Amino acid sequence: MHVFVELHLYTPLEGRSEETRVALHETARQLKSEHGLRQVSVLEEDGGNLCLMSIWESRDAWTRAHATRERIANEVELSSVDQAGARVLLLAET
Repeated sequence: MHVFVELHLYTPLEGRSEETRVALHETARQLKSEHGLRQVSVLEEDGGNLCLMSIWESRDAWTRAHATRERIANEVELSSVDQAGARVLLLAET
């Protein structure tokens, strides 16, 4: 079985880094109860960009968690980020 990684990359708006960090930590907290999730972390680049990284035991586990991920996305406020620069990377182990 190969791991599956989901990365959300964000650039906080000017003066809103802490607000973004708090929102991402809340997202991570809510995801932690999902079956098949191996790790979830909030990472910060030296330049201030933030990343929410989740590592799943498989793409199937990630897919099964779709409803939870959608619910969290609708609940957690991310107006503190530059939406035009936000990116999502889905990476499968080869």
